[in-house]
Amino acid sequence: MSNYPDPSNPQVPGNGMPQYPGNGMPQYPANGTPQYPGNGVPQFPDQGLNPYGMPNGFGPNPTEKNWMGITALVCGCLVLLCGLFTGIPAIIFGAMGMNAAGRGEATNRGMAIAGLVLGVISVVMTIIWIALGGFDGVFDSVNNAK
Repeated sequence: MSNYPDPSNPQVPGNGMPQYPGNGMPQYPANGTPQYPGNGVPQFPDQGLNPYGMPNGFGPNPTEKNWMGITALVCGCLVLLCGLFTGIPAIIFGAMGMNAAGRGEATNRGMAIAGLVLGVISVVMTIIWIALGGFDGVFDSVNNAK
């Protein structure tokens, strides 16, 4: 036997409205707290993109690979002190940082570009210095020290 009125019976008791069990509100247990399925945590809708097409913040952290651009810039700035020893790592980390920024894994593309440019300039300047005989003075001072 159902608690709902029989649709074939036109007579509705009371005020003329069909009588349904309860008041149309969710029925909670005796302590008044809602019961959620599973582990007791409310379930939220899809956590992908919001209605505007932007991520909801549940995806990968875009700053997790910013260290590459920062490292490239630091190595590029240290070129003045260490020369070629930091120029080559600046180029490598600059290229890696630009690739990470292109994939959306980093947000500091400008730092990566600056480190890459400083690294390339240092390598080019070192090659020019060697080609123009920059080591001749070093070798002469070593030979004169003997």
